[in-house]
Amino acid sequence: GWRLAAVARIDFERGEKILVIEGDVINDSEQDRPAPTIRFDMSNSQGQVVYHWTVRPDEEWIKAKDWSPFSTRIATSPKDMRQVEISTVEGDG
Repeated sequence: GWRLAAVARIDFERGEKILVIEGDVINDSEQDRPAPTIRFDMSNSQGQVVYHWTVRPDEEWIKAKDWSPFSTRIATSPKDMRQVEISTVEGDG
């Protein structure tokens, strides 16, 4: 399967908060595979997804037991944002 390792931080640009998430998608399988789409779900304090987006890793294919980095930045986030979940979406995403 796929494994994700990521770190999130808040940066500031021109007085605005910027959520930055950087990480790696890791191919734990024994086969080379097309890289999955990485999906980010932003939830509010009630646990409802209020915003989502996707990014692609740097590599189109990830070899068996290898990894590829990904990163995303979002300048405007909902005020009630409490959590961001990261998952993989295989195929066209």
